[in-house]
Amino acid sequence: MTRRGAVSLEDTEGMRLLSSIRGRERWEVTAIRQSPRAARALEDALLQYPGVLDVKANPVSGRVLVLYSPDTLGLHVESLIRDSLTELWFQSVSGNTNSN
Repeated sequence: MTRRGAVSLEDTEGMRLLSSIRGRERWEVTAIRQSPRAARALEDALLQYPGVLDVKANPVSGRVLVLYSPDTLGLHVESLIRDSLTELWFQSVSGNTNSN
């Protein structure tokens, strides 16, 4: 994590799947640990993807719970989290907070 709660590219590597059942995955994501702003931004980013039903990101534990429709073709939660963290990093570097 960099200053002001921004996500760094190194943080996108700090992920580990903790549990997985059909329609539900819990991940450890070091990029959101101790950063409520990054946790909220990750929740918002993941909710933009089709098939993602709910996201709870906990900045205290660094864990992210993703509920998704298991019938959504091509939905890969790990890739969605990594892509979202990368996008958040680029936004923090460029100063752009728009998700367009």
